[in-house]
Amino acid sequence: MIKEDNKANLLVIGGIDPTAHAGVLQDIKVANYFKVDCTAVVSANTVQNDRDFIALNVVEDTVFYEQFTAVVNMHKPQVIKSGVLASVAQIKMLSKFLQANPQVKYICDPVIATSSGGMLMNADIISALKQQLLPLCYLLTPNLPEAASLLNDENINQKSPVEIAYTLKSLYEIQHVLLKGGHALVENQRGCDYLTLEAQEGVHYQSKAVYEGNIRGTGCALASSIAALVAQDEKITEAICIAKYHLSQQMDKAVNDLPQLEVRYLSYYAQDAMDNVSYLPEMSYQKTEHKKFPQMQHPIGFYPVVDHVDWVEKLAKLGVRTIQLRLKGLSPDALEAQIKKANVIAKAYNLSLFINDHWQLAIKYECFGVHLGQEDLDTANLHEIAEAGLRLGISTHNYVELARALTLKPSYVALGPIYPTTTKEMKFNEQGLDKLRIWRKLCQETPLVAIGGIFEPQMADVWQCGVDGVAVVSYITKTQDLQRAVATAQDFEQIALGSHLEYSI
Repeated sequence: MIKEDNKANLLVIGGIDPTAHAGVLQDIKVANYFKVDCTAVVSANTVQNDRDFIALNVVEDTVFYEQFTAVVNMHKPQVIKSGVLASVAQIKMLSKFLQANPQVKYICDPVIATSSGGMLMNADIISALKQQLLPLCYLLTPNLPEAASLLNDENINQKSPVEIAYTLKSLYEIQHVLLKGGHALVENQRGCDYLTLEAQEGVHYQSKAVYEGNIRGTGCALASSIAALVAQDEKITEAICIAKYHLSQQMDKAVNDLPQLEVRYLSYYAQDAMDNVSYLPEMSYQKTEHKKFPQMQHPIGFYPVVDHVDWVEKLAKLGVRTIQLRLKGLSPDALEAQIKKANVIAKAYNLSLFINDHWQLAIKYECFGVHLGQEDLDTANLHEIAEAGLRLGISTHNYVELARALTLKPSYVALGPIYPTTTKEMKFNEQGLDKLRIWRKLCQETPLVAIGGIFEPQMADVWQCGVDGVAVVSYITKTQDLQRAVATAQDFEQIALGSHLEYSI
């Protein structure tokens, strides 16, 4: 999740908060947490503490210009994140640079007021921001009060987050808008951030916990986390997912470690980067309630993925109890015939048969389950699959895919490829055992299957990561001794799962 030895360069612009719980001091702390090189340009010095805002002292325009010029000439930032911009001249300077350097991704966190009530931007500055900077944004991250100011809309709480975000995107021609939901008045919208994508598509990110009380600097930390991850070349959807993942950890720590404080703050200590994180935000492309799919009644165990129905009976006779049938390139009649026959065999041998992709036929023949890739989730009728009582397995390769999968409450999640594989062309590099261990923690009660490049020498190490199943393809389909290959895999399975293997479907 956090990349080592990263030379990505991030520039943050904003005010000095003496508490270091917001502003550029927090930005630098967050960038260091994500192991990203960070430089800073100061727009204002504030007089405040965690409770009271006293004064805003704007940095002279000539000093700002000298800071900014010295930094960008030497460090060539790939990403710029701004918080408070305290004068029209500062906005003009940044706008001119971004127009001359369109490759730089600009993330604007439009800090108009402090959490303690101090105003940081006057009407002239807000007007300049709208006209000169918002159209240059790669990402704008307003909360609801900030969105209201940018849209001059006093009735913004009567509108949906989707409508607000797309109004901002359209009005100012912004590439992406992430509308933060921490200030939402509607209960089911609190903690839910909405990201605009292309056309009218978008992503909902719902925090699993909504915290009462005052935790300072959360919006600042989220924006600077996203900026650091974008500087590491993460896609915007993935960057937001990871940023919210870590923000949840820090908010948990603030609530649990500082219960005596009236106003709590985020630590972002680098050594905490992978500690105590136990869940991702819920993530979906449509804000809907999802019915939980039927659970597995037994450990998945050794899990061959095969490309012809003949394999199903061969493996069933050798005692394999979970099989996935992945059929490609067949005519509709041949495809249906194989699935029908495979399900007859599955019921005769009391095994768990998952059909890859072809969910309509799996429903028609009352198969045990369906396995879907991420692209298939966009087109499959998940409600119909759940209503039919089928189990659902979902492939994942990165954090945003895992967050989306877990939001759907599947029967299991698969991560791959764990090792290099030539079975099919992959868009993702090998995931490795460290990521598999992280997945195991994040999946919590949802069963986890490892897949990709797993042969006999790797099986013990994979099982030791605490997975519920080990899926294999070439290990079975290319073996010269099927009986021995299955027996060996079942020995590893027995060592890992032991008495849990006794079950009935």
